[in-house]
Amino acid sequence: MEILNNINYKKFSSISDFLAFISIYDDNNRTEAWKKLMLRYSDYFKNGIVVELGAGFGLFSEFALEFGAKKVYAVERNKYLFNVLKERLSKYKEIKVINENALKFIPKEHIDVVIHDFYGNLLYDESLYVLDNLKFKPSIVIPNAGKLKLGFLNLEDIQDKVINHSVLRQLKNLLIADLFIIENKPKIAMDIAGWSFSEGLKIDKIIDISNFEGEILLFYLEVFHNNDFVCDAFECQNWSLVFAYRFSNRFFLKFKWSGDFCKVYFSFIWI
Repeated sequence: MEILNNINYKKFSSISDFLAFISIYDDNNRTEAWKKLMLRYSDYFKNGIVVELGAGFGLFSEFALEFGAKKVYAVERNKYLFNVLKERLSKYKEIKVINENALKFIPKEHIDVVIHDFYGNLLYDESLYVLDNLKFKPSIVIPNAGKLKLGFLNLEDIQDKVINHSVLRQLKNLLIADLFIIENKPKIAMDIAGWSFSEGLKIDKIIDISNFEGEILLFYLEVFHNNDFVCDAFECQNWSLVFAYRFSNRFFLKFKWSGDFCKVYFSFIWI
């Protein structure tokens, strides 16, 4: 979905976020993966006080009630999403809908569970920063971990008739979402970043790939809770696969919070 008429940037950004949630809820695999995870930890929800951060349409808030939550805060900063959220959840007296930035939200009581999906295509390029800087301490955050994987492919294996080496050489130092259609995980991959609620983001300043062959770099997300796999960008297509054309054996990848989301900085390095 794309907005075609000219509107001011602030409204464009808010409506764009609003439309993004529609595609998120089209990802049934992601929804089912989160519901199964919540069921696995349902003891935390039973008679508990729950916060859904970045609530969107409030689906996880409804699941929390289904698993026995006593009270739920559905927190959403986007005013357009908030309008839909308030209407959708108005029938539940146990859910309090709040239009506020999650970084500023301070509940009056102890929170048993935070449920969220703040993962980005590149792990930390959405809102995991928010979880690392909460104003309160919940008993548990679900899910609480993730990895950014890097796989290696050759262009000849992808068999794209349009995107060739000449095209790819124009994309120097760019990370491109959904550049190719890939159905299976690459056979060769490495972990390049990890995040957990307890330790935050861990990533090397310079990433060395000299031990791996492949001219196409494929970045993809994996979500975990503790050591239990939840979903990845191949099973849950809410997250895009991200590609880069290889220009050297070393690159840097870093994230900087901008006030709304984390900006991504990426470049190959020559020595």
